[in-house]
Amino acid sequence: MGEGLTVMSLKPMTAFYARGEHVYIPWAEYPAMIDYARRKAVDVIAIDEKAFREKRPILQNLLNEEEYAWDLSPCFISEKGEKIIMYQLKKHEQNL
Repeated sequence: MGEGLTVMSLKPMTAFYARGEHVYIPWAEYPAMIDYARRKAVDVIAIDEKAFREKRPILQNLLNEEEYAWDLSPCFISEKGEKIIMYQLKKHEQNL
């Protein structure tokens, strides 16, 4: 990860420390959230267990890194204290 990434998260500091652009995770179900992420050209989605439990309970399944393998690829996982997962948003070719 590095400079110039677009980071979707609940906390702007995640993008700040990555030297990237921040996009908030919307209050939406998973399909709408992924669609929004693609429209905003998001590279990485940061999932923080504590923040998700409090602010996005509808998306808590994202804490299971194997559940959304079609769209997301885990690139960082920390289970020290509260679980944190960084997902890379997979780019899908659109059928023309």
